[in-house]
Amino acid sequence: MVATRAFDAGASGRFPAATHPPARTSATRELVPLDGRHRAGLLRSALDPDVSDATARGGLSASDWVENVVLAALRGRRAGRRFDFAVLAGDAFVGFTGLHFYEQRAELGELAYWIEADSRGHGHATAAGRGVARFAFDVLGVRVLQARIRRGNDASRRVLEKLGFQWDTQSKRYLLVREELARPPASEGDTVLVIRRSQRDAFQAGLDRRFVRAVTARLMEELPQTFAEADATELEDLALSALGRARAYGLTADPDMSAFVELALLISPRFDEHPFIAAALRDPKVAVGERMAALLARLSAEIWDDASQLR
Repeated sequence: MVATRAFDAGASGRFPAATHPPARTSATRELVPLDGRHRAGLLRSALDPDVSDATARGGLSASDWVENVVLAALRGRRAGRRFDFAVLAGDAFVGFTGLHFYEQRAELGELAYWIEADSRGHGHATAAGRGVARFAFDVLGVRVLQARIRRGNDASRRVLEKLGFQWDTQSKRYLLVREELARPPASEGDTVLVIRRSQRDAFQAGLDRRFVRAVTARLMEELPQTFAEADATELEDLALSALGRARAYGLTADPDMSAFVELALLISPRFDEHPFIAAALRDPKVAVGERMAALLARLSAEIWDDASQLR
């Protein structure tokens, strides 16, 4: 079973009320966002030849490698490009797992993991991988997960196969879609994703960045002439501002927030300040989840023209 403590979000990445994870037992594993508190465990991993080879540590000293891993986790999480977790069994650090995005395609993520030598053979890699896969599919809206392993690494291959990954001859990688994610055996125990309150802002920033990146990438692909001279980073920043404005109106559904962001980029960042539009987005007679659809159905060309002048 995979449960979530501290948040349960949709693809837009909001943090509503906490879910209720299973009671912690000796069989419970926790996935905790990786940060400086895990340096000791990372240092042990850095001295493991198998981990060193798998992570291409190269000529870095163990301590420098640890600092690089922590820094990459913190920066990548805030940018929405990687979500790294320490794998804890009880209170002990037993390994690492992460979800990385190397391409512009927000729907494609890569699973990474390693387990300390003394903790291998207990199912930690499979359970942690399943937890991150659920996070990818259920929270981030990832459509395909990929994984790469070293030739001859039969243990990692078995982990991927247990999760439902299949070898793709074209890409020469293991691939997994949501429908193929294998159900865990009862013996696997519980895996709980834990987000501390102090980490929520960074996670929120990363999830928001991923959401608007997907929206802006789609617009730039579908309307290349409109956004031919647009800077992708500046466009994302405008979209982030629009996402905040959408939430201020109480919008929470992905389609509604996506539509709001698109209008801000296509019409004007301040389009919602038009009196008619602002009133429609606050209309108490219409359910919040229906206001965007109602607004779009009632807008006239004249209102759009007026709204486009709000700069």
